[in-house]
Amino acid sequence: MRIYFLIGSLITLLFACSDSETGEKDIIPEKKMIRIMADVVLAKEIYVQNATEFDKDSIHPVYSVLKSYGTDSAVFYKSLDYYAKRTEEFARMYKQVEQIIQKKKDSLDKTVKIKLKKPPLVKKKDSIPGTLFFKKQK
Repeated sequence: MRIYFLIGSLITLLFACSDSETGEKDIIPEKKMIRIMADVVLAKEIYVQNATEFDKDSIHPVYSVLKSYGTDSAVFYKSLDYYAKRTEEFARMYKQVEQIIQKKKDSLDKTVKIKLKKPPLVKKKDSIPGTLFFKKQK
C-alpha cells in the first residue's frame, strides 16, 4: 500500500514540477504577445486622451485590439501573468514593445511633417459661373 502511495505522490510531484512552457496551452506566443502588448498600450493611451469622446456603453478599445488578434481578455491576461512571472523575459519583451511604439510614433511624426509641408488648397473661381475648384498654392 505504501508503494502505491509513494508512486502516486511521485507522479503527482512530476506533473506539478513539469516545465510550464510545454504544459501551458492557452499562452499567446511571445512574438504575437509583444505586438498585442504594444497595441494595447497604444489603445489605452488613445482611450485616456479621448475618454470624453467614448460612449460609456461602448466596448473598451483594448477589447477591440484583442479581438483583432483573435484572442480574448482571459487568454491575454493569463499570458500576461505567465510572462510577468518570468521577469527577465518580460523585461526583454517590454523593451521590444517600447521599440514598436517608438517606431510608430516616429512614423506618425514623419507623416505629420510631410502633411504640414504640403501647400494648402486655395479656392479659385472656375470659368463656369457659380463653381469653385481647389488648386494647390505654390
